[in-house]
Amino acid sequence: MGMRVVILNGSPRRTGNTAALAAEFTRGAEEAGNSVAEFFLDSMDIHGCKGCFGGHSSRECPCVQKDDMDKIYPAVKECDVVVLAGGNGSVGDIKGKPELQKAYELGKSIQ
Repeated sequence: MGMRVVILNGSPRRTGNTAALAAEFTRGAEEAGNSVAEFFLDSMDIHGCKGCFGGHSSRECPCVQKDDMDKIYPAVKECDVVVLAGGNGSVGDIKGKPELQKAYELGKSIQ
């Protein structure tokens, strides 16, 4: 059985260079027998981490805030690999930071 891969794509451009690289990565991963789920963070409604430590709970969607992270949590909990994708313009950009903070809390609870 192949690995389960989650791509967190922080680029706002679905047809840009980051999307092209993620598509090639996906093609190669799937050809190798892996499954891939990609989330386009720019089009998702995700709030910043409040530091409440809710991510340490055993619930499927542990955050006290109900936002689109509820779509990401189950995939991240079940995956073997998380790929962070972002273009040059988004490296220092804030987009993706809330998702990473909240995924970090989730990771601490499932280690």
